[in-house]
Amino acid sequence: VTMAVNEPIAASGVTEITLDESNSAIVAFINNRPVTVTLTGDVRAGGPFEVGTITPGDRVVVDWDILAPVEVIISDSHLWGDADLLDFDQDTRDLITDHALDARVFMEIDNHLPMGVEATILFSADTTTIRTDPLLTVGPVAVTAGRVDPMTMRVMSAVTSSPEVSLTAAESKLLATPDLYSVVSVHLLDTNGQPVQVLATDHVIFRGLVRMNFEVHDDE
Repeated sequence: VTMAVNEPIAASGVTEITLDESNSAIVAFINNRPVTVTLTGDVRAGGPFEVGTITPGDRVVVDWDILAPVEVIISDSHLWGDADLLDFDQDTRDLITDHALDARVFMEIDNHLPMGVEATILFSADTTTIRTDPLLTVGPVAVTAGRVDPMTMRVMSAVTSSPEVSLTAAESKLLATPDLYSVVSVHLLDTNGQPVQVLATDHVIFRGLVRMNFEVHDDE
């Protein structure tokens, strides 16, 4: 995807060119969600009826930035974390398989985004299908939006949500599956057509803990 820009540059000075939604296709360009943006082009000097001299020391230097925040309208979409291996040893897996009862998953989620989200933890031994066909799904749980400045509409600080989810004994035992991976999915909620400002520093931080009950007999 390319975006062409043709702008005049003044002689012997600094020319600042600002592209926004009013004078360019920058919004449509960014909406393609590029991973890498490359600037290329050329400079054409002079023109009809213009007289001047270019010496060996003359030059044109171009510097550019894409400045945050980006003002966006969010529709339903998902962000995915990396797949993390649950590194249980064999003794721990045997304990879960033989004696696990119900469990509770405690989550602590810092949301530094200007919109509320829903978080889900997915478990599977197959990282290629964990998003579409997980062995175990925990959630979704609601996460409150970050604290937003009403004047700038930017996030001032993260808001921490602490949801809890119960697991049955059958669900708990699935955590003993060998080579089990977990992935966190963050569902960005629709902003109902209202634009929000998102900075490069906005983020979601997820922490979790499983508290499991066990049934152990005196003779074991």
